[in-house]
Amino acid sequence: MKFETQKIAYKYFVVATIFFGLQVLFGLVTGAKYVWDYDLLINILPFNTARAIHINLLVVWMLFGFMGGTYYLVPEEADTELYSPRLANFQFYLFAAIGVTAIAGYVAGWSWGMPFLEQPTILKIGIVIVALIFLFNIFMTMMKTKKWTAIQGVLLGGLAMLAVMFLFGVIFMKNLSTQYYWWWWVIHLWVEGAWELVTGAIMAFILMKLTGVNRELVEKWLYIEIGLVLFTGIVGTGHHYYWIGTPKYWFWFGGIFSALEPLPILFMVIDTLRDVRERKREIKNRLALYWAVGCAVMHFFGAGVWGFAHTLPQINQWTHGTQVTASHGHFAFYGAYAMLNLTMIYFALQR
Repeated sequence: MKFETQKIAYKYFVVATIFFGLQVLFGLVTGAKYVWDYDLLINILPFNTARAIHINLLVVWMLFGFMGGTYYLVPEEADTELYSPRLANFQFYLFAAIGVTAIAGYVAGWSWGMPFLEQPTILKIGIVIVALIFLFNIFMTMMKTKKWTAIQGVLLGGLAMLAVMFLFGVIFMKNLSTQYYWWWWVIHLWVEGAWELVTGAIMAFILMKLTGVNRELVEKWLYIEIGLVLFTGIVGTGHHYYWIGTPKYWFWFGGIFSALEPLPILFMVIDTLRDVRERKREIKNRLALYWAVGCAVMHFFGAGVWGFAHTLPQINQWTHGTQVTASHGHFAFYGAYAMLNLTMIYFALQR
């Protein structure tokens, strides 16, 4: 570790790990409600409440992980201390308070908006404030130095996109089809747009520091990642529009542009491992490397292969809303983003 303010990431990693454990716990509770005929918790924690807590913990812990990873990465990439540790700490406590309040609210019976976005409007406004503080702190840190890199640029672009897309989930609409149309601008363009850029930047940084691979190699795949997100990630939103009353041209757009986003990260890892083997580099933190490789492989199969397997409308008409959809979602989220956060945590803690 090069800079004192990188230590701020530690508290983000701790809370991310706690929320991850709670997410798994509520996932087991929710799954048990499928399996057992008699539900002991039906009057205390009904299925819809347990599910809301499970999927919202997913979003919150991953965002904590992304924020911690960013606060660890940016000072080292920009070669300067973080612009404002106080803002980073204030943002941490505000976001933690919002997360705990939202979970307590679900238990008490609160529910506003669509899945993943059930938070009441006041908490959504708080999340917007957290995102603005975060973006400001990161941007000002990068502006303190003349050392701009592709990793910083892609990361900042992904984080800005993440914050902007969330705004489409703040407004509540009476028409369900209209609500779902814009809802996917948050959920899909987060997962297959903004989060893909964040993943690519963090993975590139980790691979460089772990293996000593040349910056040009990993940044090459980052540029390809940007291109795929701009085309397949954005237009691929159409595969969510098949059955919600939108025009039929979305069948073509959704079916064709979908499952290519994980490829650059997979090839980035393959290229790095080839470079390590050819130059016979010694890897000290092999645990983090194993997680990085596992992340790329699971990302490819969970998001890419398993996603594309039921994305075409001719197949999706039979699988939509079934356990096939749920298994793809779990496989993709864990491989692409949960494993990325765990990779970053194993990488940073040893340093």
